[in-house]
Amino acid sequence: ATGTAIFKPGIQGTLVLATNRKNSSLAWGIFYQTVNIGGWMGPLVAARLRRMAWTRVFFANAGIICINFLLLLTYKEIGKDKRLERARLRKEGKLQEGSLIADSLRELAKPHVWRYLVVFAGFWFMFMSLFEVLVLYIKHWVDTRVVVDTLFGAGGTRSELFKSLLGMNDAGTQIQPAGLLNLNAFSIMLTCFLFAQLSARMRATTSIVVGCLMATCSMFIFSSTPNGLAVAGGILLFSVGEMLSSPKFNEFMGNFAPPDKKAMYLGFSQLPIAAGWGIEAQVGFRLYGKLASRGKFSRQYLEERGVAADAIKKIKRGEAFDVAVQHDHPETRAPFAAVNRAKAAIEVLKKKGVDVAKDGAGKQALAELKQAQEALAKTDYDGKRWTLARKLFDKHRPSRVWYAMGGVGLLSALGLAWYGKWVRKLTEQRKPATVEPTKAAEQKAEPKSKRKGDDDE
Repeated sequence: ATGTAIFKPGIQGTLVLATNRKNSSLAWGIFYQTVNIGGWMGPLVAARLRRMAWTRVFFANAGIICINFLLLLTYKEIGKDKRLERARLRKEGKLQEGSLIADSLRELAKPHVWRYLVVFAGFWFMFMSLFEVLVLYIKHWVDTRVVVDTLFGAGGTRSELFKSLLGMNDAGTQIQPAGLLNLNAFSIMLTCFLFAQLSARMRATTSIVVGCLMATCSMFIFSSTPNGLAVAGGILLFSVGEMLSSPKFNEFMGNFAPPDKKAMYLGFSQLPIAAGWGIEAQVGFRLYGKLASRGKFSRQYLEERGVAADAIKKIKRGEAFDVAVQHDHPETRAPFAAVNRAKAAIEVLKKKGVDVAKDGAGKQALAELKQAQEALAKTDYDGKRWTLARKLFDKHRPSRVWYAMGGVGLLSALGLAWYGKWVRKLTEQRKPATVEPTKAAEQKAEPKSKRKGDDDE
């Protein structure tokens, strides 16, 4: 976090200094698009590496970050001469600069700054709920088989390429939550420059409000149905809203910043992210636990089916739903237990540093896992799971959690619309009044007679 806090404002400050109001929309759009290339590739690479060992994920991340040191050799600092001149004047005692903290607080106290940051925090609350709460929601309630069937037909795909690109399960019949959510980064990676051009034709605050409203609408789509296609559509709609609002937020912040405080103001832009993320981390999961916890609903279901309270209490956290499925379908218990035993054996080998794809014991464990999974698939376990999930969904309506998220987004959009009107009014009030010039003023404005020697110039 400390490294990012030092690194990111400098990059964004360079972007602001290298652009103007005519090309800043496209520049910020391309910047955001580039960021999401990593956002799309990261989960796919991590998903592949963590199957080998979690340590490989962290080593790969460290190696990729180190590539930046090579790119740094090509970096040309804008305004370097001015920075060096200021440093020289400070060293000679000819220039006195105040405290950076005091200066930052003075800038933050300006109404047009702190109000902008406060109203945009709601968008980031909604944004973080997408990446934290939606992952759980998809895992527990959204049937992604319909997406796979639409793309590949009944039975899914056996293509390892598509399984990797779409973040599918090993059987190729479902898209994992992270894979479906990765549609956000994928769409931004491909199209952000187009929406940047579109947003360039709007007022900055108008583009932000429209984007925030579109993102809010996606929250209510999530609340309407557990259908995988609808959720995928909601993610795409959120992505469009994000492209219209998030890059424009930074662009607007950089444009109204004083020329010598561009990086400082872009550092301020991280404050609503911190506020939105911090509040969502406290509120989001609590709301989910209260309104959408599949484990809680599964325990209630078992109680309704006559299972003893003591037996329910002994169920480990995260296992109640599968216990409920197996309670209704006893034939699934043995193959399900066999799958878990094989997975546990593979994890033990990985912790010992064994390459399970090459080691003899690893190959045997993988073969046992495949055999157990095939036996479990013959019981139509996935179908039985989603049948029970839909039954619990219809009874408890866990989608209500998105009403709260959407409500925050709506309030944020209204606040941003108000802010846009307030800023325009403030700007108009600060414009100097135009007075029709008098005859005397016109005479004063006339060019003076040429002085002797003007013809020689």
